[in-house]
Amino acid sequence: MLNIMINSILLLFSMSVCVIAQGKEAGKEWKINLTPNDENISDAANLFIQNTASLDELSNKEKAVLKRLKDLVSGNPAKLVPKNLLKLKKVRSIQITKHGVFNYPYFNCWFKQTDEGVIFKKTSGSQRKNGSIFQDKDTTLVFLGAWSVNDDATLTYSGFKGLNDTSRDSAGLIIKRGNSFLSIFPKKENTFEIYEFK
Repeated sequence: MLNIMINSILLLFSMSVCVIAQGKEAGKEWKINLTPNDENISDAANLFIQNTASLDELSNKEKAVLKRLKDLVSGNPAKLVPKNLLKLKKVRSIQITKHGVFNYPYFNCWFKQTDEGVIFKKTSGSQRKNGSIFQDKDTTLVFLGAWSVNDDATLTYSGFKGLNDTSRDSAGLIIKRGNSFLSIFPKKENTFEIYEFK
């Protein structure tokens, strides 16, 4: 009888370990779908701080915007899970290039919980994005999706479909600093797009 109880306990323990291990692996499945362009997405915050350090030709107003963003990104990380985003309904884009810092107004967006996880869509404005949210670390999430213009057909991140055309891909690192939610989208030639949510 004792042997049966011990064997049952060991079986339950091994099943629990297996479920936990599967859960951890399932949470990282998105990484195998990353295209070479986005392999460093988890390091987007550091890339943003490092690669915007030499933008000396900006106006004083642009420098102030950039400093505010860098101060936010450099702040203390807060724990973050996808469901924390469900309350956010507005987003604005701030684009940082060697030619300047370009601010756009807030537009409508939504985050929704589905059976597959949390998804995001920017629903107004000419430049739009849609995609899925994944857990990266305790304090970071990753967005993998695609961008579109106006009422273009909704596209999917190419890595999920095994497609060669990555021109519409969009990958971002989502962080929380205090009450601020930001997504950092690294782009070509050390340029960045920042999404600021509310």
